[in-house]
Amino acid sequence: MAQDGHEELRELEKRLAAVQEARAEQALRTDRIIAEFEAKKAELCEHLARERREREQCDALLRAESRRWVSILEDLDKAEDRNTQLSEVKQRQQKLSEEEKHLEDESGALESAQDEVRRLIEQHADGEARLIEAELAQLASGASDDNVGSDDDYEVLLQRKLEIKAKLEALESASVASTVVQEENRGNAGSEVASARSVPSSRGSTTPPVPHSQPSASEEPSAEPAATDSQPASAQPNKSEKGDKGKGKGKGPAKGKGPPPKAPPPSAKAAAPGGKGAAKGGLQIKKSNLITLHWKVRPETEEVRQPAQDRLQAMAEELVSVTRIADGSKDGENDSRSEADAATLDPAVNVFKAPEGDDSSGECDDIPSPMIEVYFKRRAAAVKLDSGESKKVSLLDQKRLDMLGIWMRKHMMANRGSSDEQAVLSLKRAVLRCDYNVVKQEGLSMLHQVLRQQKTDGNKISEYVKANGEEALQKLQHPWHHRLVFEIMKVPQVEERLECMLFETAFEDNARKCEADIDTLCQALHMLSGKKDVLKQLFTTVLRLGQSLNKGCRAPQIERGFTLSSLDKVLQAKSSASPKHNMLHFALAMMPAMDAAAIFTEEDVLLLSRAKVMKSFTVYQDCNELVQGFHAVRAVCENSSYKSTVTGEQIVMERRRKTLAMKEKAPETEIEASIDTDDWFHECVKAFVDGNMNRVSIMSRACLATFCIYKELAVFFEDVNSVYPPPKDDKDTRVDLVVILHKFAEQVRQHQKDVDQDDLRSLLAATPEQTPASEDQGEPRAS
Repeated sequence: MAQDGHEELRELEKRLAAVQEARAEQALRTDRIIAEFEAKKAELCEHLARERREREQCDALLRAESRRWVSILEDLDKAEDRNTQLSEVKQRQQKLSEEEKHLEDESGALESAQDEVRRLIEQHADGEARLIEAELAQLASGASDDNVGSDDDYEVLLQRKLEIKAKLEALESASVASTVVQEENRGNAGSEVASARSVPSSRGSTTPPVPHSQPSASEEPSAEPAATDSQPASAQPNKSEKGDKGKGKGKGPAKGKGPPPKAPPPSAKAAAPGGKGAAKGGLQIKKSNLITLHWKVRPETEEVRQPAQDRLQAMAEELVSVTRIADGSKDGENDSRSEADAATLDPAVNVFKAPEGDDSSGECDDIPSPMIEVYFKRRAAAVKLDSGESKKVSLLDQKRLDMLGIWMRKHMMANRGSSDEQAVLSLKRAVLRCDYNVVKQEGLSMLHQVLRQQKTDGNKISEYVKANGEEALQKLQHPWHHRLVFEIMKVPQVEERLECMLFETAFEDNARKCEADIDTLCQALHMLSGKKDVLKQLFTTVLRLGQSLNKGCRAPQIERGFTLSSLDKVLQAKSSASPKHNMLHFALAMMPAMDAAAIFTEEDVLLLSRAKVMKSFTVYQDCNELVQGFHAVRAVCENSSYKSTVTGEQIVMERRRKTLAMKEKAPETEIEASIDTDDWFHECVKAFVDGNMNRVSIMSRACLATFCIYKELAVFFEDVNSVYPPPKDDKDTRVDLVVILHKFAEQVRQHQKDVDQDDLRSLLAATPEQTPASEDQGEPRAS
């Protein structure tokens, strides 16, 4: 028993030691876990602190970057403002330059006008002086005749003499004043430009319009202007002298009392140069270039009725007297008013007389002549007189004349200072030299149309020149237009040359377009060739599904395949159990998902769409025309022959244009002198052919390879007669293969989305297989 107890005790001790050892290991493990946790905690705290510091640094960097961008934006705004201000300053400077130029032009015009005015004044002054001296001599001879006139006549003559002296003094003062004004205006030319720079104005006149009172017709002759709108002053004494002649003897004034009658104003015919009213001494009246003021002139002498003779005023005085009787308290005021009313009226005091103390007399000589020339110059007549151009004959229709006129005007604007003759020769030389900087494509096309129209009309210009000579072209309407056409027609084979030049100018654009179209169509066809396996899988699935549907019925059974036009029938075959799905849905669902998705992608549909827009036959036709046109131009270099695209004739192109200006045939030793060295046509064509031969060769091979792939695909779909060759237009019974497959690709993409959205593959996989009822009923079951 004791031994058994000792053994149990030892067993318990062992268990206790094992438990204690396990607890110790557990404590160690716990301590290790706690230590690891503390280390991880410290690491996380350190990482969190580092993240916090990095975030603060990032925030600081963001704030600094934000401030930098704000400053950049502010600098940009300031730069835009500076640019705006700079542009405004440049516009201001340009405007000031234009104003300065305008001021200089007007200053020159003003000086020329001043010189002309001064010359006219001096001329008129000389003529007037001669007339006045003759009239003084006439008056002197009249005054010495004791038998002619009375005392009244003598006073009239004396008054006339004083008037003539006053007129001489006025002419001298007007000449001196004109000279002074001209010198002042020349001295102020620099100040005008400076003032225009500071304050730009729309006019460059330095003399502002100063209002002047119009002279009265009753004033003395010395106050009249030197020249009016209708008649210069030099002709006025002539008329008065002619009107002073009477019926008496000699050249003195007419007998009788009172002043002699004034001659009537001259008519337009009399005032015209060389007319009946021409001034004496050989002077002619120059027509004024100023506007005419059609006002009513007051007569020289006008009788002013005094109060004693005025009936209206007499009636008013009667009313005043009646009022005075009725109101006796205001007698003194009425008496003073009557005395004021009864005062004598002085006709010399009027609105046209300057006030006392004012030196200006209101004469026209005080108004600056340059200002009058600038602001009151007569406008040119707006009606253009027929110069006889409309009566001339034209051998070109109006449309061609307009096109030629626009072409010549553009050339003359590009070459300023050139005349019509120089423009014709320059354009002709540019055609000979194939200078496409001068004669551009639109000009060549227009010229080609004009020459073809001339040929259709029977070469009217050439026949006209044969009948009348080249000089007769100047007698036609728009002579230089006809001269240009005639000079161009001198060039041999000019129509064929223009065709070659038009082909050369349009070659770069046409070649670039053909290359891009061929590249796009070739990419689309290569894409379809790369999908033959998945397309074969799809079409065989559709074929097996269709054969299953038509099995055992009267519908035609397909052994080899179906045409591409039958693809629409596949879309029309709807499911009776699921009407929203058609036969194509089920064909795609029966294929693996990856194969069905790889049939057509979005990029494939887009590529087919671009190829469909270009149309296969259009690509072939453009490339074929370009290559054939190039080889036609190439024949000019090889054998000097060209096949016209208009008539189809084979024409020999001369290598050099003989000079047609030679009137006599050159001797054999001077044959080289008759060759026109400006004819560079063959050299330019050869350079063009050599530079593009390789490009055209590559283009033709690419076109051939592209349509070989097209035919290969037509054979692959076993429908060659329906799609090859490509249709020319909509009336063709064939269909473009690219158009059919583009439409089919869009339908496949849409049906594939429907299959994935409706999960049609899962529905087909979950459909249980059913045994036909005929087989269940016809065969006995196994026992």
